[in-house]
Amino acid sequence: MAVGRLDDEASECYAEWREACAVVDDAYCEWLCAPADEQSAAFAAYRAALDQEDSAAAVCRAVIDRLRQGDPSRPIGAEPTAAEGVPGPRGNGVRVMVADRDGFARRMLQRVLEEAGEVTSVREARDGREAVELVRHDPPDLLLVDVGMPPGGGVELIRVLQGIVPRLRIVTISTGADWDLAVLAGLRAGAIGHIDKDTAPDQIARLVLLAAGGEAVVPGRLLTRLLASWRIAPPAADGRGAAA
Repeated sequence: MAVGRLDDEASECYAEWREACAVVDDAYCEWLCAPADEQSAAFAAYRAALDQEDSAAAVCRAVIDRLRQGDPSRPIGAEPTAAEGVPGPRGNGVRVMVADRDGFARRMLQRVLEEAGEVTSVREARDGREAVELVRHDPPDLLLVDVGMPPGGGVELIRVLQGIVPRLRIVTISTGADWDLAVLAGLRAGAIGHIDKDTAPDQIARLVLLAAGGEAVVPGRLLTRLLASWRIAPPAADGRGAAA
């Protein structure tokens, strides 16, 4: 029964976390659109929403960790002891930025990547303007870009960033095949790969590390379409069957 209650608790915390993410996004949009005399108050509301979302995320992570460990008696938010295998320092590793309009998706990707041993930091950008400013001042080793990124779309953001930091490694992300045409455009604009958001967490971390190392990470369905679009037609044959 304890495990069942914990499972219900996890579902409730998950819903609260998702709602808090939506509140953050709404507050961010209100801050961007606020007139000059309301900017300060709108920014304060945005920061307050971020604090609430941080708290909801911490509670949700604690419940999920308890489920994974099969220990329903452990209090929410309790810190792990040394005997539970706290990871040591990670040293110099990969720095990742996630540019995604979906606050919940940003948080989930952040959690997945921070659990990967070779990722040392994960920063977030909520739209293209914020991504450009962050990259301009401190380029990451790898940038994950939602292909639907506002205001101009992920493909336009890739083009802009390629002009600022030509060697920046960029991988697009999307919710599935419905975005494939935009993903292909992103690859042609300079992205070195693509990851579907429904990919298994351990595979997302593996693909991010491969891309950060310079490898192209392109799903098979997209690779086939890319090769088809780049295929060169064979030269016309003469009457003897040989190429003219």
